[in-house]
Amino acid sequence: MMTDSKNCGHFTVVKLVIVLSHSGAAVEGGFSINKELIIDSMHEETVAQRVVFIAMQYAGMEIKNMDIAPQMIAAVRQSSSAALETKQIDQAGEEQKLRENRKWNALISSLELQKGQKLDELN
Repeated sequence: MMTDSKNCGHFTVVKLVIVLSHSGAAVEGGFSINKELIIDSMHEETVAQRVVFIAMQYAGMEIKNMDIAPQMIAAVRQSSSAALETKQIDQAGEEQKLRENRKWNALISSLELQKGQKLDELN
């Protein structure tokens, strides 16, 4: 079947098409990983995870085979608790601002009401 030149030419063309269609498989695989992470990558912590993942891949390390030292766990816990504390402080500040805004709005409403009453007394 491959011996005649007509079929040999067809075989070469088919072989080139198949090779070209599969040459981007590794790149397309990366796109599918990125597609799954596109929503999560909006968050700061997942961006950091992605940076670590890429650095580990570049260094030739595998996540499944990585030894995690107790110091690493302690560092993560410390940074997580610091981030949580900062978030709580920010929330407390926002709540304080909301209370102050409510107080000022109540004062403004009260003054406007008093102004209306005084104007009614003058008329």
